[in-house]
Amino acid sequence: MIWNRIDFGTNNKVKGKTLPQIMFIDPDWFYTQYDYKDSHLRKKFGVEAEMIYKRSRNVKPLNGQYIKYFLFCDGTSDGFAPITINEAEIKFQECIETGNYCQDIERFDSQQFTIMKKLDIKYPKNLRDYDKKSCKIFVDEVKEYLNLSKRITEEKAIEFFENDENFIL
Repeated sequence: MIWNRIDFGTNNKVKGKTLPQIMFIDPDWFYTQYDYKDSHLRKKFGVEAEMIYKRSRNVKPLNGQYIKYFLFCDGTSDGFAPITINEAEIKFQECIETGNYCQDIERFDSQQFTIMKKLDIKYPKNLRDYDKKSCKIFVDEVKEYLNLSKRITEEKAIEFFENDENFIL
């Protein structure tokens, strides 16, 4: 696919960048632009924007895992951690893909979490409409989890988003 570069808005971090690259720089910006009622992003970058949106919400976890999403006590994202499918299904069945939040009482852990079968880069933004800090921390964790470099290049970002094997389609 030929990826166009962002040429609108006031965010200098994303100007001149492709959408795959932006997902690893400032996903909060992408989702905000995408969710506007008369989205300029969707009008101008239609197929590209739709592909990035769907794929960024459905990243395939590594090595037969699910993703355990944690909450801070204020209801914002506290990141994620992989959990084996076996452990999740045996101990936390009521938390898998239900929207329920649980606690691991066996380990005396009071932090709430939910479990999903996919890695959703939009997770922090789903909790709070504007949360740059959580989105930035979350996407850094995503890059680390996926063994991508901290400062991902345009080529690496495009390669990641164009590879069907990286997503639950």
